[in-house]
Amino acid sequence: MPLDATSLTGDDEFGLGDMSAKLSWIPYLSRRQAFILSTEIYAPTASEDVLGTGKWVAAPGLTWAYFASPEVIIAPAYIQSFSFAGDSARANVNRGDFDLYVVYKPHAKRWWLTSDLTASYDFEAKTEPMSWEVALGFNLGKLTNGGAINGYIRPGVGIGNDRPYDFNMEVGVSLVNF
Repeated sequence: MPLDATSLTGDDEFGLGDMSAKLSWIPYLSRRQAFILSTEIYAPTASEDVLGTGKWVAAPGLTWAYFASPEVIIAPAYIQSFSFAGDSARANVNRGDFDLYVVYKPHAKRWWLTSDLTASYDFEAKTEPMSWEVALGFNLGKLTNGGAINGYIRPGVGIGNDRPYDFNMEVGVSLVNF
C-alpha cells in the first residue's frame, strides 16, 4: 500500500498512491543466467491527483539476470508501461524504462544492497527522465509455504533536466513467493 508525499506542485501533498500487483515468470534458468517475464498492473487508487496517474496501467517487462558470483546479480531490464483505461481528463501513460539493476547479497546473510539506474523515454511527454536508487533490504521472516517477508529502505535521486524528482525516499514491506 503505497503512501506517497510530494511538493511537486508547490503544495505539500501526502496520501495513498497507485497500488499495483505484479506477476513474474522465469521461462529459462541456468547456473549463470535467467530470463524473467513480468507484468505489473497499477490501479488508479491515489488519494490526490499528483500522487498517481488516474489511469489503469499495464507494465510488461523482460529481464535478463546474470549471476556474476554467488553474491552478485546483474540484471538489465526493459519495461513498457501504458495506460488502458481510466480518467479521460488525465494524460495517457506510454513510457519505456531501461533498468540496470545490480544486487549484492552476502552469503548466508539476511540483508542485501541494490543499485538501480533507470533511463526512460516518455512517449507522451517526449521527455527522457532518469533516476538512480539504492536500496538496503532485510529478510524479516519466512512463511510456512516457502515465501518470505522482506523490508527495505530505498533513497533515490533524479538525474538530468527531465528528472522525475529531485530526491525520494521509499520504505516498504514486500511478500515474496507466497
